[in-house]
Amino acid sequence: MYDQFISLSDGSIFIPQEVNRYRALHGNERPDIGELGLNVGSFDIIPLLPNPIFIKGGALNLTGEQAASIFAMNPDGNGFTALQKRNWLVDEEGNKDVMAWDPDTQKYRIPSPGISGGAIVNVLKVVYEKFAMIECLCGVIPEALPDYLRFEWYGFGGTELFKPYGGVWFPVFFSVPIAYVPFKWLVKI
Repeated sequence: MYDQFISLSDGSIFIPQEVNRYRALHGNERPDIGELGLNVGSFDIIPLLPNPIFIKGGALNLTGEQAASIFAMNPDGNGFTALQKRNWLVDEEGNKDVMAWDPDTQKYRIPSPGISGGAIVNVLKVVYEKFAMIECLCGVIPEALPDYLRFEWYGFGGTELFKPYGGVWFPVFFSVPIAYVPFKWLVKI
């Protein structure tokens, strides 16, 4: 199935022949969440893995254009300003939010690439019956994205799910056009 995908000349996106949509389960729905537990008071996050083993990859550095595209996904709306949404996304100290500003390099980065529970993903194939290989963006972030390449962040306040700032959108973004997630944390839609 992976061979049936086309890469654009800049390597930024795969165009699948067909889309195999799955929904990522929220933390309180996931079987065998194990030592991860619920991320209470923070994100409902599923890490994007570089290989079909449960070891997270490193941080991703963003270009100015990529960061601007992410901020543009979150205009004023639902009673919140674009600046409030941006401030939720970015940790100015560099280690605890979705994105971080690195004052040394003057660039944004994603400290821990992931998707939120509730995200729709395109499963390219299942590996070892344990991991799903999913489609990701890795270069240019287009203005219009299909539902399986963007998602809204959720968080856990106590044990209740909530959408921060009326909904904060983010691309399914990784260092290469594929990543792995635990297959049992997805449900076919």
